[in-house]
Amino acid sequence: MYRTFDQVSHDMRFALRQFRRAPGLTLAAVLALACGIGGMTTVFTLVNAIVLRPLPVAAPHELVWLRDPSFSYPMFEQIRDRGHMLRGVFAWEPRMLHAAWTSEPEPTSMLLVTGAFHGTLGLRPAAGRLLNQADVGNTAAEAQAVAVLSYSAWQRRFSGDHSAIGRTLRIEGQPFTIVGVTPPGFFGVAVGMSPDVTIPVTMLPRLRSDEQTALVSAGEFWLNIMGRVRPGMSIAQADAEFQTVWAQALAATVPPDSQANWRAHYLTFTSGLEPGASGYSPVRRQFQDALWLLFGLVALVLAGNLLASLPASVAARTRPGVSLRTE
Repeated sequence: MYRTFDQVSHDMRFALRQFRRAPGLTLAAVLALACGIGGMTTVFTLVNAIVLRPLPVAAPHELVWLRDPSFSYPMFEQIRDRGHMLRGVFAWEPRMLHAAWTSEPEPTSMLLVTGAFHGTLGLRPAAGRLLNQADVGNTAAEAQAVAVLSYSAWQRRFSGDHSAIGRTLRIEGQPFTIVGVTPPGFFGVAVGMSPDVTIPVTMLPRLRSDEQTALVSAGEFWLNIMGRVRPGMSIAQADAEFQTVWAQALAATVPPDSQANWRAHYLTFTSGLEPGASGYSPVRRQFQDALWLLFGLVALVLAGNLLASLPASVAARTRPGVSLRTE
């Protein structure tokens, strides 16, 4: 141990002498190393946020999402009812809707979800309760006008006051009852989005006059679908079984009165199960390969800077018979 500390002390004295002899060269090496470390930190933070970081939910490794295309509500119902390889299938869609937090309505980021959304993710409310199937139903007539606030919106709009539960929030002019608050840290299932309010997806036709057919038209593709793979199944095994279900769902939802060419095109749509531990991110889908390439290039630059900045004492010790001691 004494010899180790002695070596470190000697190397420090040697480095200081070298710095005094060539301060410009030493400073350039330090700056190059600092830039490399800074670049590596920045790129890793980006990769971690977009690619690696799991959703703040229960057992995120069990989650999957359905890849292209986006889906109609009738297709969601088919997948929910036929998808035996999945449990807790849910659909979601982000929207900007007007909410009257005070006297004047203002654009507010919202998440429209089906009934299994909060339950499938295993969330516990910070206050009140979360949404369930009874709130959402299957049709606009069955939907309940209830809303769940994000934790950040609860803090920002109500200072975390529990009396917010039961209050009325007008969305697109219609009164919604606030029934609960999501846990802190939960931002949804889409990276880069953090909606303030979650409401039943089946309320949409009652909020927007231009969305009257959203729940019945098989030709309106607007929903994202996620779920959990059943215990004991891998994602690959579940996907293999899903392909049969997908073909059945296509056949069941194609409009019978559609034109032959549209029907043929509809039946060629493909989908499948993708790992959903990190949630859904269009940025990830588009730039994941480029991000990993950038990460590798920055790592190579940092490694090069490290090699270039190795103390001369280390290099000298690798040559037999060379000593750096000047005493």
